[in-house]
Formats: sequence, structure tokens, C-alpha cells
Amino acid sequence: INELHKIFDYILIDCPAGVERGFHNAIRCANEAIVVVTLDITSVRDADKVIGIFNSNDIQDVKIIINKVNLKHIQDGISLSMSDVVDVLGVKVLGVVYQDDLVCTGNNKGVPVAHNYKSIAYKCFYNISRRLNGEFVELSKNSKISIWKRIFS
Repeated sequence: INELHKIFDYILIDCPAGVERGFHNAIRCANEAIVVVTLDITSVRDADKVIGIFNSNDIQDVKIIINKVNLKHIQDGISLSMSDVVDVLGVKVLGVVYQDDLVCTGNNKGVPVAHNYKSIAYKCFYNISRRLNGEFVELSKNSKISIWKRIFS
């Protein structure tokens, strides 16, 4: 990793699922972290546990990407809202990736969506990369729908 730092601006390490030995080995050299979370309570609980582990290992710069967001599911109360997740985890949102059928199709066919400009996910990925480079890119206004609005509406 130290050698790679001389060549690259960013080094992304995709940790294995769970918090076993592979996870702990992977985070040893990290100085910041991105946690990918979905709007399911189990995902949020796991993310909270992982963020706690990062913090206890002196990795304080932790951000989240909220993945597979379906606005209809949020409005219908099927899933948590994005603001619910932010409230529970208490970390900055690096980006939101909306549910996109082209991603599912691409995964199943082995075709990347990174260059598919028609893909909703493409714009989401692009905005995340811009934020990683320090550019200000506003998050979608739809991320403001909270559980409290759903309860009292």
C-alpha cells in the first residue's frame, strides 16, 4: 500500500463481507473508509457495527454510500428513508445510488454500466467520483424524505 501511495491518488480496498480476519487485515492500512449501505434495517445495523470498528481503529473519516435506493419503497414505507439511515449512522453521505434495472442486467450479462450514459447509476457513480475529488455536488432533494414525514402525513 505504501508503494501504491506513491503512484495513485486513491487506493480502494474492497473488504470481504463480515468483520472476520479478512476485514481486519484490509482495514489495517486504511486512513479513511466508505461504507456501502442499503435502506434495510439489517444493513444499517451492520454498517453501524462496521463504523464503530473503524472508529476504534482510529479511522475517523468514514462516509457512506446509500445503494439500491427505490423512492417508491421509501414513500410507501417499505424501506427506511435515506435521512433515517443518516440519523442512525451519523456520518456524511458520499453518494446515493438509485435502483437501476440496467445495473441488474449488466451484472447478469457481465456488462459494465460505467460507460452507459443512459443508466441512472452512471450519473450516481459520476457524482460520487466528483465528491471524492472534493467537488461540491448537491445530493438529491428526495433524500430528505424522513420516517417522521411518512408517519405524520
